[in-house]
Amino acid sequence: MFITEYDQEKVLEKGREEAKQEGKEEGKEERNVEVASDMLKAGNQPVSFIAQISKLSETSVRKLASQMGITTL
Repeated sequence: MFITEYDQEKVLEKGREEAKQEGKEEGKEERNVEVASDMLKAGNQPVSFIAQISKLSETSVRKLASQMGITTL
C-alpha cells in the first residue's frame, strides 16, 4: 500500500493538532495548580472552595497542600 503525499500530510497534521491540544491541556492543569497553590498560601479557605475555584479535585488540593507543608481546613 502506498501512502500518498496528501495522506502523509493529513497524518502529520493530525499529529500536530493532537500535540497542540495536549499542550493546551497541560497548560490548563499547570494554571489550575498555580491557582490552588496561591489560595493555599493565602490561607483560611476550605479545601472544597479551593477545589471548586481551581478545578482540581479535593484530593489533589489536599495532596498539594501536603507537599507545600500547609494544613488545610
